[in-house]
Amino acid sequence: METTRITASAVTHIGAMCTVNDDRIYANGRFLHPSIADYAQISLEANESKCLFALSDGMEDEDSGISLTSDLKKFHQKAQGSSKDIHVKLDELVQHVEQSSNLLHSISLGDNDFRERKTAFAGLLIDEGSIAAVNLGSCRI
Repeated sequence: METTRITASAVTHIGAMCTVNDDRIYANGRFLHPSIADYAQISLEANESKCLFALSDGMEDEDSGISLTSDLKKFHQKAQGSSKDIHVKLDELVQHVEQSSNLLHSISLGDNDFRERKTAFAGLLIDEGSIAAVNLGSCRI
């Protein structure tokens, strides 16, 4: 198996309307929550031909236990052992993201100080030489 060198960079910022940076970076099994720093860079070498990189914003809620980063880790572990086509895996990834986003939006509707929760996600799936990307909201690849 060949070694694939992958370098991933993510730029995050708190934004004008927020006081805390809610971005989460998932880099092929590693998590980074750069709440203190506005910039994060990740560099790694991977020996596998199946990788997942993602940036999410506002996709966590400690009170309800909704965590896209937890779902991403489970999805990634399952996808690495799967022989399914990348299109099928991408559909599964999109389902996880949309489900978390919809649940978080529903929760925000019940808040007393109603502000619609703005969720965002960008992901890159690499699988046996194929690459697929997905985004929701303001995150970009």
